[in-house]
Amino acid sequence: MDINFNKTKIINISLVILFLFFVNYFWKFFALYPLSFMADDSYYYSQIAYNIGVNRFSSFDGLNLTTGYHLLWTAVLSFISFFMSFFTQIKEVHLMSHISIYFLIMIFFLKKFSSNTFETLILSGIIISGYILMENLIVILLLFLIYKELIKFNKKNQFSKILLFSFFLIPLARIDAIILVGFIPLILFLNTRNKFYLLLLLSLLIGIIFNFIIYYIIGGEIYSVSSYVKMNQNITNTMEHRIIKNVFYTNIMPLGWLTAKVRGYILILFFLVFLINIIILKKKQSLIFYGFFSGLYFYFFTQLFLNYIDTWYYSIMFGFLFILLKLFNYESQFNNIPKFIFYIFIIFLLFGKFYNSFKYYDFRNNYFLEIKQISNYLPENSKIYQYDISGHLGFFSRTKVINGDGLVNSFKYADDLLNKNLSNYLIQNNICYLTDLFTQKLENEKVILNQSGLIVKYSDVFLKKKFKTFNLFELLSCKNN
Repeated sequence: MDINFNKTKIINISLVILFLFFVNYFWKFFALYPLSFMADDSYYYSQIAYNIGVNRFSSFDGLNLTTGYHLLWTAVLSFISFFMSFFTQIKEVHLMSHISIYFLIMIFFLKKFSSNTFETLILSGIIISGYILMENLIVILLLFLIYKELIKFNKKNQFSKILLFSFFLIPLARIDAIILVGFIPLILFLNTRNKFYLLLLLSLLIGIIFNFIIYYIIGGEIYSVSSYVKMNQNITNTMEHRIIKNVFYTNIMPLGWLTAKVRGYILILFFLVFLINIIILKKKQSLIFYGFFSGLYFYFFTQLFLNYIDTWYYSIMFGFLFILLKLFNYESQFNNIPKFIFYIFIIFLLFGKFYNSFKYYDFRNNYFLEIKQISNYLPENSKIYQYDISGHLGFFSRTKVINGDGLVNSFKYADDLLNKNLSNYLIQNNICYLTDLFTQKLENEKVILNQSGLIVKYSDVFLKKKFKTFNLFELLSCKNN
């Protein structure tokens, strides 16, 4: 018995060591932005977690206090950086640690919730399609935990601390995910009058309150700065490159093969399949199914009409759809066709990630090396203003990068952004440098910046350094001084 136990322990330790070696060896393949497994937003998490864990300051740029993140996932990564700070402050090592913990959690999730190799492939595709190092992993983990525990509770009717704790954590993992899970205990309580479901709703409410309290302690407001900007962006030209005149059109019209817009068709397809079976074929479904169904599609259609749905939103919704397919009582084999389409689509998304990483690896590696060189051409303590695509730049450039879209900046900046009061921002904050990684337009003229009163034309800047993949500029007003 002891011998077998020791063998198992040795095998598990060996697998962990092998896995960490794998992450270390392939981390560029997974980590380098763009066109890879990580989004630019992934670096917001790693950079902020590094600043919290190492510098004890909730900030992306090291200057402005921010609350532009979801709490639970940031707490996990910040704890990793806090632990790693006793050994090293090299940011790349912290990033590898963040990626490693992401994959370890993912392996735990797959081991616990996939029934076979095929399901492991599909669930891996669902998670990775939302980009590595985003909060979608922790949300999906909680959703599956709730699903499994609810099935168990329905069979045994035993009090579940795991369910209570999972509902408490949902708002901390992602505040809008309360829409996904809130319908489940509500529908179950209204139909069964079991008071335990009321406790789940209460636990969810306490989680929301804790979410507000933590944000208030950190930033002085009960909500995150990113949600503050997003809630108000429709009344300004903020983020106009994402929020176009008609949000529904933006989300639903495909711009290319397997783009985020095409993903919405999958959810609409299953919405119709579910309705046909429920209304026309009158196939009876469980109360748990109706709870999950209501949550998913209330969430989807709300996002569809009011917000730009990015890939990590779809990752969470596809995880939810996977659960719905487990719960759904089919009328005929015909309904397996949409299910087959869904699985094939997820496999395409997964292999599409690998394809892009291989195809554009050289470009991404050059881009990465050039970003790391930026600090060589700038005076010490310089600052770069980057309206969008600032995550990767801020993490690897070793120069303070000010996030211009406001999602990981301060509330003061967000107010200036939303009130079109940024005209003198660069001068007031002694920011002299910009890149053309992201550009905007002023009528028909291409400009570096046109945001909330802040306009920087190419005639206002001097070319500091020309790289292959982008250019670094200095404001003429700074150069002349």
